[in-house]
Amino acid sequence: MLNKYTIYIILDIDSNYFFSIDLHTLKITEERLSTSIGYAPSLSLVGEDYILAIGGLNSDTVHLFDLETYNWIYVGKMQSNRYGAYSIYDEAEKTVYICGGRDSEQDNTLEVEYFSLRNLKSFEIKVKHFTFGFSLRRSFPIPFQLAESTYIICGGSGLFLDEDTNTSTVLSITNETCLMLQDLHPEFSSKNPIVSYNSNYVYFFIKDNEVIKFDIKENIFDSILNENYHEVVVEVN
Repeated sequence: MLNKYTIYIILDIDSNYFFSIDLHTLKITEERLSTSIGYAPSLSLVGEDYILAIGGLNSDTVHLFDLETYNWIYVGKMQSNRYGAYSIYDEAEKTVYICGGRDSEQDNTLEVEYFSLRNLKSFEIKVKHFTFGFSLRRSFPIPFQLAESTYIICGGSGLFLDEDTNTSTVLSITNETCLMLQDLHPEFSSKNPIVSYNSNYVYFFIKDNEVIKFDIKENIFDSILNENYHEVVVEVN
């Protein structure tokens, strides 16, 4: 987990070990680790102040690591154990959404859960029912933020349990919409494309001469063919 000039990592060899790596000095420091954190949790950065630790093998707990005080904050328990989950942070509403993963029975139909960061002294983890919740059932995907409340979730596994999910999903929290790339362009569903983006558009580089362009504000996709390919390369760079 990268935060500015420091990488934070949990190694799960026999037990959890929590380290920070300074990218300037390359110094490795073992950090304090709460004993109530699950084995092999999912880590994600929440804003610029916290690292979130979700579940793990046989764990239903959620914790925050304060990057200013270097202390762990216990958030609470989820409905069930979650391994391989990921998080989406709505910075405007200061709300953390916990998505995906699977429980101890390998069930991947887990509901989205969420909690607020507005009151750090009292947390409550609740369930959020998205109509497109099926699209978020992934384990170990790579989510990253495109705009204030818009994320793209790449790859992972879990829509059909052991099958890899080599597709990308664009999630708008504000509009509560979720678009999967293969729903719009099924011929590209077999491969997770190279992705580049700026403040207005996301570009999926499918082939040497073809690009799928996603308009963040309009929430629509367009196919850009080879005659306009050079314009995309100039705009992205």
